[in-house]
Amino acid sequence: MKVLLKTKAAFVIIFTAAILSGVAIFISNHVIVNILNSFYAEKATELARTVRLIIDASSVKKIKSDVLAIYRASEKKVTSDDWGSPEFKAYTEQFSSVTRSNVFRALRTTLHYFQTSNNVSSVYLIHLDATAKTVVYLVDASDDPCPPGCIDRLDINKQSLQLLENPDIGFQTYQTNTPEYGWLITAGVPVYSNGSIICYAMVDISMKEIRAKQRYFSLLLSAILLLLTVVIAITAINIVNKTIASPINKLSAAAAQFCAEPTVIEHHGFLDLNIHTGDEIEDLVDSMKQMEQDVNLHIKAILQTTQELRSTKLRADRMSELAQKDTLTGVHNKTAYDGEMRRLRKTLMLGNSPFGIVMIDMNNLKHINDTYGHEKGDEALKTLCHHICTVYKHSPVFRIGGDEFVVLLEHNDYRSAAILETSLKKQLNALAEDESLEPWEKVTASIGIALYNETTDKSPEDVFRRADSLMYEQKKKSKAKS
Repeated sequence: MKVLLKTKAAFVIIFTAAILSGVAIFISNHVIVNILNSFYAEKATELARTVRLIIDASSVKKIKSDVLAIYRASEKKVTSDDWGSPEFKAYTEQFSSVTRSNVFRALRTTLHYFQTSNNVSSVYLIHLDATAKTVVYLVDASDDPCPPGCIDRLDINKQSLQLLENPDIGFQTYQTNTPEYGWLITAGVPVYSNGSIICYAMVDISMKEIRAKQRYFSLLLSAILLLLTVVIAITAINIVNKTIASPINKLSAAAAQFCAEPTVIEHHGFLDLNIHTGDEIEDLVDSMKQMEQDVNLHIKAILQTTQELRSTKLRADRMSELAQKDTLTGVHNKTAYDGEMRRLRKTLMLGNSPFGIVMIDMNNLKHINDTYGHEKGDEALKTLCHHICTVYKHSPVFRIGGDEFVVLLEHNDYRSAAILETSLKKQLNALAEDESLEPWEKVTASIGIALYNETTDKSPEDVFRRADSLMYEQKKKSKAKS
C-alpha cells in the first residue's frame, strides 16, 4: 500500500516537532528550576546575613556560653534522632534555665519577628562543634522550635567536610526534604568565630512557593511550545505538493533553534531565512518571520514593563516614607502613629503584648511664638524633639500635634520606662536652669506615661488616654507653680 508523500511529510514533521518540543520543555524546565533555586538560595543567604546584622552579638555570646556550659557538663548527650523520648526530654530539660532568661527571650523575639516579617519557615542560631561533628541549637524562632542544647549530627559529605575544615566559610545553601518539614532551602552565615568555636545564623525557606512557581512557568512554557508545534505541523501538511525538502530542512532548523533558545531573548532564526519559492512555503516563511517579530516585540514590551514597574514601586515606597514623616522635626507623623495603633490592636487580639505610651506636651509654645516669633517656636520644638529622640533612641517617636509628641515603648524601653522618663526630665531641667541659653532654648514639657494593663485596657487608645490624662495633670501642676 502506497503512502502519500504528503502523509509521510506530515507524519515526519509532527513526530519531529513533538520530540523537539519535548526536549525544549525539558531543557527549559531545567533552566527554570535552576534560576528559581539560585534566586531563593541567594535570598536565603542574604536573609541570613541580615539576621547576623540585626541580632545583638553580646547576647548571642551569652546564650552560647550558657548552652555550651550545660552541653559540655552533660554526661549523656541525646541527639534529635530521639526526639520526644524520655531521654531527650530529660536531656533538654537541663537547659530550661536558659529558655527562662531575658536574654534568650529577647533574642527569640527578635528572630521570630524577623521570621514572620520575611515569611520564612524558620530562623535559628546554632553552634558547630567541629570536634564532635555535631550541630548544637542555641535559639530557634520557629513555632515548633528545637530547644537549646538540641543536637543534630553532621552527615559526612563533601559539603560538611569542607565546613569542618574551614568553619568560617559558613553553610552553603542546600535543599532538604523530610516528612517533618517538607522541602526546604537552607542557608547559614557565621555570626562570629573564636578559634574553632563558630556560631551561625541559619534561615530555612519553604520550597512550596518555589515548586508552585516552577509548575506555573512549566505549564505556560509547555502550552506555548505545544501551540507552536501544532502550527508547524498543520502548516507542513499543506505545503508538501511541490519540491519542499530544502525549505522544510531550513524551517526545521529554524524551529529547532527557536525552541532551544531561552524565551526571554530576541529570536532571529526565521528572520534570517532567505526562501523565495513563490508558493505556500514562502507564505509560511513570511508568517514565521511575522510571528518571530511579534514575539520579539512582546519580549521587549515585557522587559520595559518590568522596568517601569520597578521604578514605580521605588517611587511609591519613597512617597510612602515621606508621607509618614513630620517635615519640621523629621520624626514620624500622625499618619505613622495611626498605623502603629492599628498594628497594636491586631497584636492585642493575638495575645498579651506589653507596651507603654509616653505623652509629651511642650510648655509655653504659644508664648514663644507670640514673643519671639514662629521661627523660634520651631527651634524650640526641634530642641525638645532632639532630647526626646536622644533618650528614647530605641523607640519610635511621633509628632501628633503642634506641640504634642508620643513615644511607643516596647521591649527594652518598655522595661526601662521609669528610668527613661527620669532621664528626659533631668535633661529638660538642665535646659531650664542653664542661664547661658536663650529663652526659647530653655524648653520644658509635661510628661505622662502609661503602661498596658491587660485587666483594664481593652485597646491601645485606653493606654493613650491614661498617658494623656497624666500629662495634663502634670501641666496643670506646672501652671499652678508658675
